[in-house]
Amino acid sequence: MNRKLAARCLAELGNLTRLGIYRLLVRAGPPGLNISEIQLRLDIPASTLAFHLRGLVGAGLVSQERIGRSVICRRTSCHRRSHPAAAASTVSILPRTNP
Repeated sequence: MNRKLAARCLAELGNLTRLGIYRLLVRAGPPGLNISEIQLRLDIPASTLAFHLRGLVGAGLVSQERIGRSVICRRTSCHRRSHPAAAASTVSILPRTNP
């Protein structure tokens, strides 16, 4: 387990606004949501949303894709991120349990 990456992910999700964004993207599923849709649903200013998305993207929890003039945000898998820090190993932030 990459402890630094796990700590970074948990730190990002420790903020209520970022947790709300992440939960919204989890519920949206694989299609994700347009940035303006996230802003509308959470009723937060564009600058605040941009700040929090930057943190989530930096931690590898959210990916963004530009399609025309739209930016689609999607939740990335906790253990299969294309984040540079996670490239060498698989990360799970949940503890293992023995049956």
